[in-house]
Amino acid sequence: MDKIRVAQELIEVAKSLLAAEVAGEDGSYVNFTGKIDYGYSVGFVKDATFTLTNNQILWENGTWIKGTWRDGTWKNGTWKKGTWVKGTWVKGTWFNGDWKDGKWLHGEWKKGTWRDGSWYGGFWENGTWEDGLWREGWWRKGSWHYGVWKDGKWRNGVWKNGTWEKGDWVKGTWYKGLWKDGRWSKGDWHDGTWKGGWWKDGTWFHGSWEDGKWQKGLWHFGFWRGGIWANGTWEDGIWYKGIWKDGVWKDGKWENGEWRKGEWKSKTPRINKPEPEEEPEEEERYGPGPMLYGPGPTR
Repeated sequence: MDKIRVAQELIEVAKSLLAAEVAGEDGSYVNFTGKIDYGYSVGFVKDATFTLTNNQILWENGTWIKGTWRDGTWKNGTWKKGTWVKGTWVKGTWFNGDWKDGKWLHGEWKKGTWRDGSWYGGFWENGTWEDGLWREGWWRKGSWHYGVWKDGKWRNGVWKNGTWEKGDWVKGTWYKGLWKDGRWSKGDWHDGTWKGGWWKDGTWFHGSWEDGKWQKGLWHFGFWRGGIWANGTWEDGIWYKGIWKDGVWKDGKWENGEWRKGEWKSKTPRINKPEPEEEPEEEERYGPGPMLYGPGPTR
């Protein structure tokens, strides 16, 4: 076993010496296979074209097999596995690994853990998102723990917490967080705050609905504070205000709003609370002030 290990180390040394001999004067390498050890980055690569400068790797193309990438720019290629500390990813395919921070512009993410950073576009196939900023792209499945979603298309997965600003949700499971705007097609909503947007179908377990349009679905419990209910089944909760167009109301508390039609199954009657009276104007409260005519008083 020791002879095999020594032989492998000698092969790696030979590759490094060969690379040093064929490297360009500007630190560039073409179709290099072997080990990179530069600027705190250490990795094994295959058929790689890149430049080493200012403690950074300027990667043109090739395959990163394993190792730790500390800093630089990745233009294209295949990442098999390893740890990405920081840098800019332009495009390519990421198969697995640990992304700590940086900027992702485009490409395909197959699997791995995203710790932090900014995602600008591309395709997320699977993996775990812990924190960061998602600006645009396609999410196919995986687990979202926290962060800000700016825009894009969510195909499937588990959302644990964070802020959704806008985009298309196809299906999945939402546990908690803040939804600002967008279109929800189908899925399970467990808790959180819905500010606005269009709910097409799905199951609502708990949370606060502030505004928007509910097309259809099953509402278990929660607080409805405004918006339009088109159709569906309401099981329990508190309705504060809004427009009910049609559907089945089983139980809960109706505070106020507009009921157009539907099936009311609750034993509790639907009574709108009177709107609070506005404070009268000063003149209405006390009447007009005195009107004086003629000269004022004389001494």
